[in-house]
Amino acid sequence: MVADMQSSAERSTLYKGDAGYVRLEKVIRGTKSGTLLRYSNPDPKKLHAVDSTGMAELEQAVAILEDNKEELDFCVFYGDYDPIHAGADITEFSGDCDYAAIDRHLLRGTDLDIRVKHLWPYLNTVSIVCGDRYGGSVEWPLFAERIVCDQHTRLQFSEVHLGIVPGWNGVLNVFLKSNAANAAYMGLTGNPVGAHQLRKANLVQAVINTPEPPDRREIPPETWPAMWAAHAGQCQHMLINAALELAVRDEDHLNGSEFELATAAELDELVTARMNPAAYAALREEIAAQLADLGDAPDKEDLKALTKEINKRLAELGKPLAPAAVGGLRELFAKWRTMTFGELVGSFPAEAHAEAKLCGDLMHTEHRRRGINAVLSRNPVDRVPVFD
Repeated sequence: MVADMQSSAERSTLYKGDAGYVRLEKVIRGTKSGTLLRYSNPDPKKLHAVDSTGMAELEQAVAILEDNKEELDFCVFYGDYDPIHAGADITEFSGDCDYAAIDRHLLRGTDLDIRVKHLWPYLNTVSIVCGDRYGGSVEWPLFAERIVCDQHTRLQFSEVHLGIVPGWNGVLNVFLKSNAANAAYMGLTGNPVGAHQLRKANLVQAVINTPEPPDRREIPPETWPAMWAAHAGQCQHMLINAALELAVRDEDHLNGSEFELATAAELDELVTARMNPAAYAALREEIAAQLADLGDAPDKEDLKALTKEINKRLAELGKPLAPAAVGGLRELFAKWRTMTFGELVGSFPAEAHAEAKLCGDLMHTEHRRRGINAVLSRNPVDRVPVFD
């Protein structure tokens, strides 16, 4: 995929994780020396989620960057070119959680970001994002100073739909890289934000127009994997080239944006409506009645049709927002607004830990149970959580 960027003699593997999540390669771009750090969950069903094993391999790769920071000019973080990227592995957050393990996972991600930020004075860091990305798959690319994406990219902090908040400095990074209004919009609504809006918000620095994907509905199933692999490889090649081009330029991009995704009044109206449990309770009761009408052994196609109806209705209403998560984020934003940019940068570790602690505290709530269950349960009724 990157073979024509430098000869094999100029590339070397610095690290390859035993479990196959992370690979770190040394590369040459012009007169500059750097690395490509690739993260990919080896279980395709996990949709690139960053679980505990993956986090451990990321930590080892960053330790190598720290040991070689004086000799390196840049690092490009990237993953597979795929349509969907999950965040943390939420199966680790379901049911009666191991809260101590979750707290450790949150702090490990937060501290990994702090360590990457400490590398900024030594080497340029650029992330590549693509596809629909949720939660942690948005957060770990924000560890880098700059981001490259393609025109199809959409990022969203989906945690507020799960009764929690971003735990790896997601809203703090948006607050610093963009502005308070956009951090509030993304953190409080969980709405997806597209590539060109991300560019206006200074959350990405380059949007690359990649070829349009093949239409799977028109492709024979037996030929689809090879066709998609060819398309993904071409797009990945373009994005890596763009990221390397950005990585060899010394530019400061932590300069914010005046563009706002929504006004304060628009955001308040949106959040208030979606925190009202009455609308979602009514929908849940309606779905329960429809499910009961299907009998004790509903047909698979009937269940599929019911799920499609639920998704349509939730799209119309907007997914419900957990009030405790919204309130906790608002408290963080209120504090950060009293601080100057320099003060916030200077206290980044403390404020990052505060965001992680809020996420950990919310793990203990009934809202977290309902929100996570809405994603993992096979019962259509559970797909509509009521945060009362």
